[in-house]
Amino acid sequence: MKKLFFTLTVLLSSIMIFSSCHSEKMNLSVTGTGQVKLSSMEMTYNTEPMVTVSRAAEDLNNYVVGIYKSADNSLVQEWKYSEMPEIFTLDAGDYKLVAHSQDVEGAQFDAPYCYGESSVFTIVKDKIVDAGTVSCTLKNLKVTIKYSDDLKPLLSEDTQVTVTLGDESLAYTADETRSGYFHCKATDNVVGVRFEGKVDGESEPTHITTSYTVIEGTELIVNYDLVSASYVDPGTGGIVPAMKLKISDEVFTAELQGSVLPEDDEILDFGKPSIEGVGFDIKQPITVNPGTLQVNLMAPEGMQHVYVEITSDNEGFLSAASAVFGGATSFDLAEPATEEIKNALINLNFPVGENIINNKGIVLFDISPFVGLLFESTFAGKHSFKIKVVDSYDDTAEEELIIDSTSSAQ
Repeated sequence: MKKLFFTLTVLLSSIMIFSSCHSEKMNLSVTGTGQVKLSSMEMTYNTEPMVTVSRAAEDLNNYVVGIYKSADNSLVQEWKYSEMPEIFTLDAGDYKLVAHSQDVEGAQFDAPYCYGESSVFTIVKDKIVDAGTVSCTLKNLKVTIKYSDDLKPLLSEDTQVTVTLGDESLAYTADETRSGYFHCKATDNVVGVRFEGKVDGESEPTHITTSYTVIEGTELIVNYDLVSASYVDPGTGGIVPAMKLKISDEVFTAELQGSVLPEDDEILDFGKPSIEGVGFDIKQPITVNPGTLQVNLMAPEGMQHVYVEITSDNEGFLSAASAVFGGATSFDLAEPATEEIKNALINLNFPVGENIINNKGIVLFDISPFVGLLFESTFAGKHSFKIKVVDSYDDTAEEELIIDSTSSAQ
């Protein structure tokens, strides 16, 4: 009996030892520690064209880099990029890297906030893994205000443009060349831009307010220019020369625009043609005289044609429009059908010919000179400007700008 008991004891002990060894072997990959090679981490700056590579590289040393557990997103350790170790030891498990620039309170000039995460990597006992890539993108709204060389000397010293987003605002003086950065939501950010200043010694300041709805990671560029213009005198039907303040804008997003290479601040555009109202929704009829009425035409692949067709239920206006536009109420700004139409368009300060063909920037279609005329009781009615932009790939954009001044007849 003692011999049997001893045999069972030895057998049981052997089973326990074997089980213990088997369990330890099976768990080698999920216990213990391994290392991540942080010196192999590649940082990319996919913030173009909002923040150039060269600009982001200058700020890189102040970026914060952290290691997080992927399961619960809890922070393990973080450092400034310039103080980050080459190798870091971690318990076995799944992790990710998070990198971001220094955040600031409120809107500030030249203070972009960029953020990015790596793919999940797995730490295995006694192994070293590479850190992978972290792609940082802009998480602010960037706003840039520009003045043309012709306009800037004519602005009063107290001229400023105030940009507001939520409870954040920045005032841009006429000499301000820096861009402002605003905290924002992912979508539906309503930006107000107000110009206030005296132009060319005027006694009263000019006030112009526009608004834009943009997404996170967007750069809004608002350009102010002083251009020669013309308007139609409703009394005589004649063309009167004038000067006016012109506003044009550009909105760049990472999804729609190209990239900026190191030491190259040029923006490489691509995308479909588009037609957008400046400070208004072109899809909504205009029923109140806005004073200024401008439309941005864009074809990043190269504009080829801009077709415009004017229709109205007021025959008097159609007759007047035909006379002003050289006998036509429909035309192609790129290739006017006759010299008479071409000269009429040029006299009305419309972009024509080489200003359209192969243009990859923004073309301003400004019908402000006609707005007052359209809201005169004589020409009251429902008027339409049908616009079609065609690019070099025959891609098109079409919009119908409707001005309903019917109430002016009452």
